Amino acid sequence: MTIANGGTVNVGGGAGTVFVANQAGSTGTLSIGAVPGDPAAAPGILNAAALSFGTGIGNLNFNHTATNYVFATPISGNGAVQQNGPGTTILSATSTYTGATAVNAGTLIVDGSIASSSLTTVSSGATLGGSGTVGSTIINSGGAFAPGPSGAPGTMTVAGNLAFQSGALYVVQVNPTTATTTNVSGTASLAGTVHANFLPGSFIQRSYTILTAAGGRSGTFDALATAGLPVNFQASLSYPGNTAVLNLTEPAHTTDAAQSARSTDAPRSTDPSCAAATDLHDQPAQCRQCD
Repeated sequence: MTIANGGTVNVGGGAGTVFVANQAGSTGTLSIGAVPGDPAAAPGILNAAALSFGTGIGNLNFNHTATNYVFATPISGNGAVQQNGPGTTILSATSTYTGATAVNAGTLIVDGSIASSSLTTVSSGATLGGSGTVGSTIINSGGAFAPGPSGAPGTMTVAGNLAFQSGALYVVQVNPTTATTTNVSGTASLAGTVHANFLPGSFIQRSYTILTAAGGRSGTFDALATAGLPVNFQASLSYPGNTAVLNLTEPAHTTDAAQSARSTDAPRSTDPSCAAATDLHDQPAQCRQCD
């Protein structure tokens, strides 16, 4: 079944359940937008209380063009979910399906839970984000992992293991008080690049924990890239214990006067050089979101 171009499928007035591949030996795919392999189309709406994969081979395919498509129906059973189109799909429900999740294109935002999914894989050019919970996850080369709401710091939980492949991207949003972070219940294998986007604000020297792996951490990220780095600050990564930490520091040659001018507690100096330093620091940082 394909639901596209603004069409609506009502199941029991919104109180019923959609069954996909319900019988053993059967195959079924529910597509939102277009079928896999076809050009993406505008999505339609499924109005149902639940979607249940049966004992056959079932798939839920998102191949649409919408930039903010919310799929709020809980998904259960032994089926797979695929994000195939260029659009953005938001899974807001707590789902219990046990099949794989493939983010092949576009963006999949998990604000609910897909913790029971056997494995989530993010391919090159695709993005996984959100503030919910995913199961074990692999970010392949060219793929991006961007926890939290778009353009703001947030937290995502990985109920399992997390692996960044070489060439993967970890997108971290940073403001003066907090930063994006990921809590991993299993192990974290690090590689690829951290891209830190500094949002507007008055920053001070501090450190931000951007990943914690309860089961242990192996490796380090290969590189750190920044956007909107505050003037007179430097960014670096460190790896104490089972964590990855983003450090924002001032270089040793920064003068005491400039430090005082940037302090929120210090009075504004009448020294023209200090005023200049304050004006430079107070310029809003420019932030860029990686897709």
